[in-house]
Amino acid sequence: MLYIITLLVLVTLIWHFDIKGYTKYRMTGYYILMFWFTAISALQYCVGSDTPGYMSEYNLTQWTDISWSSILDLNNRQIGWLLLLNICKLVSNDFVVLKIVQSLFVNVVFFLFFKRQNKLIFTCILFYSLYLYLDINFNAIRQSISVAFFLLGYKYFIQRKWFKYYIFAILSLMFHNSAIIVFFLPFLGFVKVSRKSILIILFLIIGCFLCNIFFPFRYLLIRYISIFGSSDISFLGEIYLSSEKYGSNSVNVISFGIRIILFIWMVNFIYRYNLYNSIEDFLIFFAYLFLFTLNNFIPIFSRFNWYFMPMFICFVSSFTIDYTKYKFVNFKFLFLVTMFFFYCFFPIRGLFQINPTFNETQIIQFYPYYSVFDKKISPERANSWATEYELIQ
Repeated sequence: MLYIITLLVLVTLIWHFDIKGYTKYRMTGYYILMFWFTAISALQYCVGSDTPGYMSEYNLTQWTDISWSSILDLNNRQIGWLLLLNICKLVSNDFVVLKIVQSLFVNVVFFLFFKRQNKLIFTCILFYSLYLYLDINFNAIRQSISVAFFLLGYKYFIQRKWFKYYIFAILSLMFHNSAIIVFFLPFLGFVKVSRKSILIILFLIIGCFLCNIFFPFRYLLIRYISIFGSSDISFLGEIYLSSEKYGSNSVNVISFGIRIILFIWMVNFIYRYNLYNSIEDFLIFFAYLFLFTLNNFIPIFSRFNWYFMPMFICFVSSFTIDYTKYKFVNFKFLFLVTMFFFYCFFPIRGLFQINPTFNETQIIQFYPYYSVFDKKISPERANSWATEYELIQ
């Protein structure tokens, strides 16, 4: 019920402010939502599949765990994360302290990013709640901090102030090794964005999809993943890519094709009517599309794409709301309903798909929601933890 009420409130705010264009109390609603999203995350109790592991780690971590390997190597627990755990433990041994710090930092950064990048802030927040919020607030806590640092440095990426950008890239890497991908983004600056280059990039993405059907990239990655040395990127990557459960994905070609066509339509519209802040926004969006294509065959790539998904959310929001200002003016309501249904369908459907690890639907990780005030654990969620730990052992 908590999630449904939140979504209904968001839909109401979207209609009132983003669609109808009213401004009175707009920022009041924005700050209330920021507080609400932060509080739901901070005050959760054992929500998510990774929470027990983080709680155990919080209890066991000590200052002596900080070593040269945590500073210099891409190992499983980076220096930033270890420092954060130990600093929070100076305040209290209760895990809720860490969760409050993480929730406040991550959600404030995301909300400020959407406010800076897009005037349709409530539409952005809706798609954030569907595409990212549950995973980064209840599961990938370490990586959520890493993504937030990248978003803080994004303005320097746009301004091409590389020294300041790489400061935030390093901070991002200090919490999760997947942030290695943001170190390569400045090379996208060599791409000159135009209508012609957009079409070439989109055709390359489609070609990547078709090539993978006949020559799966998974086997090539298994062969060359050792370039990462002895880091946990290499170790975990080999496990995931070799796994039948996680290394490949059953792709509905028709579904994928429809989404790619819609993405081409969306990019063309946003470029034609200048509904973007900078050329760099397009470069990040194309990076998202490329990893989205790979993720349809190798699900582990979705973890890399979380860095770029906020820009995808901004593009989708602009396309969904602004399109009827230029096209389909007489069919505005029908278009809005169709687009919202389409973009909301896939993340919601994903919650009811079976997780191959614990043989239950994904939604049991997040529902029912319990807080630190009642401290309950649903039997289904507890069983999924037991199953997962058994598999790990």
